[in-house]
Amino acid sequence: MIVFIVVGVIFAVIGVIVMLTAHGKKVRCTSVTNAKVVDIVKSVTKDYSSRRNYTGNGITINVGNASFSNGAHTHAYNTTTFYPLLEYTVDGIKYVRKSGIGSSSPQYGIGEEIEIHYNASNPNEFYTGKGNASMMVGMIFTIFGILFIAIYLVMQLAA
Repeated sequence: MIVFIVVGVIFAVIGVIVMLTAHGKKVRCTSVTNAKVVDIVKSVTKDYSSRRNYTGNGITINVGNASFSNGAHTHAYNTTTFYPLLEYTVDGIKYVRKSGIGSSSPQYGIGEEIEIHYNASNPNEFYTGKGNASMMVGMIFTIFGILFIAIYLVMQLAA
């Protein structure tokens, strides 16, 4: 199944790109300061998934967020992500920036001080002390990519 190698290569490439991007940010952001969490930004996105598990005869039934229409079932649900809004000062200039790393529940409290690493030539670029999350995501994608490629190779040897 060629799909295993295609999916494996896609996952591995995405993983390597994410890891290189995270590494580049760590190389550029070598200055350290403390930032104060001044707010928590809540981001809500609506996701849709569909399954074909209902057979209808041109009938549409709406129940809450679920709708059944012409044999398709679609359900909408919300995904909430919390991002800390950070305030920090570099060379007498105050910066207020939203962290690029969010979570399903707030990781920091308002007023809490956290260490950030920033780019001295562009203080708008920074990452929090938990900046390894992107590297971990990249590693996971790369590992899954390698596993898919390995499955393809084992299947080819077994054939």
